[in-house]
Amino acid sequence: SQVCCGFYAVLPSNSSSSAPLCISSHHGPVLVNMELLLSVLMFLRFYLVHRAILLHSKVLLSASYRSIGSLNNINFTFRFVLKVLMNKYPGRTLLAIILSFWLVSSWMLTRCERQTTAPANHMSTALWLIVITFLTVGYGDVAPKTSCGKMVCLFTGVMGVACTAMLVAVVTKKLDLNKGEKHVHFFMLDIQISKRVSAIRCFSSSSSIRLNVSVILHVFPHLQQSYLCHLYAVKKASKMSSITEISKTSKPVSVLA
Repeated sequence: SQVCCGFYAVLPSNSSSSAPLCISSHHGPVLVNMELLLSVLMFLRFYLVHRAILLHSKVLLSASYRSIGSLNNINFTFRFVLKVLMNKYPGRTLLAIILSFWLVSSWMLTRCERQTTAPANHMSTALWLIVITFLTVGYGDVAPKTSCGKMVCLFTGVMGVACTAMLVAVVTKKLDLNKGEKHVHFFMLDIQISKRVSAIRCFSSSSSIRLNVSVILHVFPHLQQSYLCHLYAVKKASKMSSITEISKTSKPVSVLA
């Protein structure tokens, strides 16, 4: 019943302003601010959401969580449950927070601007203004007129920067390689690096050998045929070693699969 009453009070009409207050111009701003403060106190009902999350959370209902937490001196508060939800369901939790903040901020902006002729006193315009402020775009087509509306837009911009940082962290975590993918990637990198190292060593050693071989072949021409046969054997052995490396790499990949 409390949730139904809260939703009934939150939903505003699309008129430019509510019924005007029949008060004098001297006491008008004070009473308007008091009415706004009393309207904002309605959001204290959100403690029901906090209570529902705690009572229906699997963290608090699990006996193993409680026993292990008591051994490590962990307090099972709403902050701990929120951290668990952000770690387990980061996308859905962040989306729920953003949507809730969007609707509440838009409603508060319409309440702040309802006594003015600004376009932000309509719910649709307020939703648009909160979105472009949240995304730090700021086209400038709509702007708040009252101090309360400016404070709401300022807080919206701060929350937009914070939620953008959390969104970047969530996307980075999703794009990160898991344990198996890292093993395959680094294994192939090690093979490529070992091939390069062996090629550099072979090139550095062959430079001195070629000089000595050219001198020997110049002095003893009959050794040229045996030298060519030796080169052919070396090339054949290198091909066989590459085939064995491929067969070795296929085994860890099949195990990971």
